[in-house]
Amino acid sequence: MKIFKIQFNSFARDITLKTYPFFDYPIKKDWIYLKKILISKNKEYDIKSGRTPNTQKNEYWNGDYEFLTMNYIDRDIFTIMPNIDDKISDIAVEECKQLLEVPKGNLLVSNARTIGLSVITDRSLFVNQNMFWLKIDENKYTKEFLNLFFNFIFLKFAAKRWYNKYLSKDEFLYIKIPSVKIDAQREIISKVEPLISKIKELKVQIKEPKLIADEVFSEYFKLNLSQYSNLEKKHIFRENLLNLSKSAQLRSSLKFHHPKLDFILEKIKGVKTVKFKQLLEEPIRRGVQPEYDENGEIQVVKTANLKNGYIDLSEAEYVNDEFFKIKRKKAGVKYLDILIASTGTGSIGKVDIWESNEEALADGHISIIRVNQEKVNPYYLTYYLRSIFGYSQVEANFSGMSNQIEIYSNDIERFEILFPDKTVQDQIVKEIDSKLNEQRKLIKQIERLKQRIGDLIEKAVLEEETK
Repeated sequence: MKIFKIQFNSFARDITLKTYPFFDYPIKKDWIYLKKILISKNKEYDIKSGRTPNTQKNEYWNGDYEFLTMNYIDRDIFTIMPNIDDKISDIAVEECKQLLEVPKGNLLVSNARTIGLSVITDRSLFVNQNMFWLKIDENKYTKEFLNLFFNFIFLKFAAKRWYNKYLSKDEFLYIKIPSVKIDAQREIISKVEPLISKIKELKVQIKEPKLIADEVFSEYFKLNLSQYSNLEKKHIFRENLLNLSKSAQLRSSLKFHHPKLDFILEKIKGVKTVKFKQLLEEPIRRGVQPEYDENGEIQVVKTANLKNGYIDLSEAEYVNDEFFKIKRKKAGVKYLDILIASTGTGSIGKVDIWESNEEALADGHISIIRVNQEKVNPYYLTYYLRSIFGYSQVEANFSGMSNQIEIYSNDIERFEILFPDKTVQDQIVKEIDSKLNEQRKLIKQIERLKQRIGDLIEKAVLEEETK
């Protein structure tokens, strides 16, 4: 049980009068409400949010208009990623009247889940309902300063504060921001810019863990990545209708019948393989729907926690021990279990390994794989599944359409696994680990630079207030 003391007058800090402890936020007396710096002081004009078109209507998706969610924000330099996979169609734009297109050069701030995460748009795009477009009076505050404030000061405190994970427009109006003169804001920005530039230089050197796995496996098993890349660019090709039989579900999608998939599967056929099922200690399981308990002690692993390179539990939720004991046999996770995200476009196929000695519970969107470690190195299998050899088989075997896609345990158990002897498996793991460790060093440098930026902004804000 969590016990704390709270002053009754502190309820006034929260427009919704919630009774949980106020987060450790360095508000000063002369800080001002956000509503004071909006253009018109009319929340309906100054704060706008978008909507997500119906994901069940295929005609609304796979168009030409980029659709931004906070998943496409670079959390190191707080810019929009260059490639957004989610795109909506002309039909969606025409029929969905509540869609919101935000022009280039405007400030967006998350109002749900990652409350306070912000970005300045570098191009025109549509946004979903979990972010607010704030129209700022730029005679008082620059968007660049507010972007820094939200991301480097406000964001980390907001995560401790709003358990309901959604802020209304009214609540947003009462966020307090530091009272800093506009010249001082520009000075802070000028000090931060060189550090942001250094982060950008480091990020260019970073490769996704999946790409590292691709490179190492392709080298060992003689797969021409350049040839694969060229095939990947093909959008028009011929296909024999007889090939529909390649799929048990008679799938006719471009993704399933794309030549790049045939290229990978043909390569697998030419090498020693075993069926995934032969490497298991027990049948693959799917997790369960958790009954969350904020006072619980057992962490829940969800799709959002799997980063396809590591497991992020910084915002983990919990179940109590009693619930875990009931569900452990079906959904329990223990040391060196492999976890695969098994539902949802953009998430399906993400894979990570559980490296904690503490047990956890997997939710219903995750498949739990416990391998026979005498037969296979679990890290080898994790990296294999993350590589194009493994992910191609996810693409070949999932069921459903649009965002409602899923891969089942029996489909995974039929995967073909490239199966060299344990010595080669260990060599592959060692090489990938070495490359990942070099990447981690770069990431640590970036984190130190981000900490310097946060310290610099906080120090500058506090100094400005004492003048």
